[in-house]
Amino acid sequence: MIDIREQFPLLPLDKTLYIAQKLGIKHPTDPKNKLPIIMTTDMLLTVKQEESIKFIAHSIKPSNKLTKRVVEKLQIEKEFFKDQKIEWGTYY
Repeated sequence: MIDIREQFPLLPLDKTLYIAQKLGIKHPTDPKNKLPIIMTTDMLLTVKQEESIKFIAHSIKPSNKLTKRVVEKLQIEKEFFKDQKIEWGTYY
């Protein structure tokens, strides 16, 4: 393990907006001003495997908090990292 980053931002914002639109999911917004917010993933790990560096993203959610809305946001995350060719997984 080389590095662990918590609450790693999914940037650029336009990318998650596009993914949400493509999936037909409402993008997360600020409850006060209703503007789109920058999504984050719980952890982005940087690991060394043999002679290469690899990134692995993890979303960690309590199973009793898996509402329909949480699952929708996880779908956006999954597509974001799939497009980046970064391994992504969820843990409950």
